[in-house]
Amino acid sequence: KGQKELTDNGFTEAQINGGGYRIITTVDKRLQDAAITASANMAERIAKVSTEQDPLWYHPALASIDTRTGAILAMYNGPDAVSSPFPWAETARPTGSTFKPWALVAGLREGATLNTKFNGNNKLEIGGSTVSNAGNGNYGTISLQDMTTKSVNTAYVDMVAQMEDGPAKVVKAAQDAGAIVGDVDPVHLQPSIPLGYLEVSPLNAARALATLVNGGQRTTPHIVAEVQDRKGEVIYRAAVSHEQTIEPDVAQNTAYALTKVVEDGTARSVRSLGHPVAGKTGTYYDSDKEETKATWFIGATQQISTAV
Repeated sequence: KGQKELTDNGFTEAQINGGGYRIITTVDKRLQDAAITASANMAERIAKVSTEQDPLWYHPALASIDTRTGAILAMYNGPDAVSSPFPWAETARPTGSTFKPWALVAGLREGATLNTKFNGNNKLEIGGSTVSNAGNGNYGTISLQDMTTKSVNTAYVDMVAQMEDGPAKVVKAAQDAGAIVGDVDPVHLQPSIPLGYLEVSPLNAARALATLVNGGQRTTPHIVAEVQDRKGEVIYRAAVSHEQTIEPDVAQNTAYALTKVVEDGTARSVRSLGHPVAGKTGTYYDSDKEETKATWFIGATQQISTAV
């Protein structure tokens, strides 16, 4: 990523590889070490409970950024970065319920409040298919806040279905936050879009959540802080820009709703950090192949946003 940033800003590959420059990154070594340790610990935990003989299907990817500047504080692509330097932290994967915050933004933009009620019954027939809740939970009529805290699939699909052009508005919210860059094929614009079949990279997921806790101001993630020439003079310094892409009140209400996910919902274990955290869990299960494609947690304090 750093090399692309430099080439995008006018440096040639010859200059980068042989120009004698000193390139200073935004990475915080203490946080990078913590990212590696956390990812390794998770790999060990998954291996212990895995029913697979070879649990190598699990591949960790983590990105952590400064919410106000977009500076990448830690980024982890897995333990095989030398032998297999694939940029997993920048690679989009199905998001599962970590896509629900963008449906929440869309709903608030349409005039819903965190007290607005939707259908949280376990089975919801829509578009010729049936939507179910995790564990077949049956929640009845449930508020937007509670359906976020408990990650209720049917209520979220009900909300999107009630909005005119709801799926497109959810995508627009995801684009505004920075989760999705570029256009989305119209075939994917279904009421079930909050369930997370669209793909987002960990880096963009961290960026998008940072937009919410930053009052709706989106930044651009970057990993190069500055470049010095042979004489030690700074010849490049990263420019930090902010763009108000989500309305401040919508961003604030969405971030508040996501703190309840940590306080009372599916991410209660994160309370042990001792800091207010806006977060969301997510799992994407491919029912056709009967396998889990991705598991997620995204979380942000006022200072740092992380997706894993």
